Amino acid sequence: MNNHVSGKKHDFRFILYLVLVFCFVILSRYFHFEQETFLNYLKGFPLLVSAVIFVLLYVGLTFLVWFGPKDVLRVVAAFLYGPYLSTVIVWFGEMGNACVMFSLSRHFGRDFIAAKLPHKMQQIDRAIAERSFWSIFFLRFFPIVPFRFQDLGFGLTRISLRRYLTIAAIGSPLRIFVIQFFIALGMDTILNPAKLSLYLQENPSIFAFVMVYVIGAFFMIYLYRKSRLPPHN
Repeated sequence: MNNHVSGKKHDFRFILYLVLVFCFVILSRYFHFEQETFLNYLKGFPLLVSAVIFVLLYVGLTFLVWFGPKDVLRVVAAFLYGPYLSTVIVWFGEMGNACVMFSLSRHFGRDFIAAKLPHKMQQIDRAIAERSFWSIFFLRFFPIVPFRFQDLGFGLTRISLRRYLTIAAIGSPLRIFVIQFFIALGMDTILNPAKLSLYLQENPSIFAFVMVYVIGAFFMIYLYRKSRLPPHN
C-alpha cells in the first residue's frame, strides 16, 4: 500500500515537472527582452548594487523563461562590466541557476526515473560515482552542452548537490570568461578575421590565453577519453 501511494506521489511530481518545463518553454515565445532596457536600468545603480540586481535577474528570469533572457543578460554584462568583472558576476548567476535547476530536477524527477528505470539508473549512478569529477568538469569547461541541461540532467542522478556545485564552480569560470571576452569585443571584430587577428597580435597575452585554452581543451579531451577506456587485464 505504501509503495503504491509513494508511486502515485512520484508520478504526480513528475507530471507537475513536465507541466512546469512546458510552461517555461512556452513563456520563451511570448516574452522578449531588450538589451537596452536592461542596460539602462542597471546603469542607474552603483556598481555593487547593480551586480546584485543582475545576479537576481539572471537567476530569476532564466528559471522562469528558459530561452532568451540569459543571452541578453550576458551581452549586457559584457558591455556594462567588461569581460573580467562580468565573468565573476555571470559565474555567481550560473551557480545560482545550477542550484535551482538541479534542485528542481532532483525533487520532481529523480524518484520517478529511478522507479521506472531502476537498472538503467543504477548504471548511470555507478558511472557518475566513478567519474563524476571529470564528467562534470569536462562538460562545464567546454561549450558542448548548455549549463541548464547539465543542471537538470545531473539532478536526476544520485550525486549530491554540494558535490555537483563544487565541481561546477571549478569548471565554469574559464568557459564563461571566453564567452564574455568575445562578446565584449563586439560582433564586428569577432566576425572579421582581419580585425580579430590584428587584435590578437596587439594583445599577445590574450593570444597566449587563447592558445592555452585550446591546448587545454585537447588535453582534457585526451584525459576524458582515457578515463572511459576499459582497464587492461
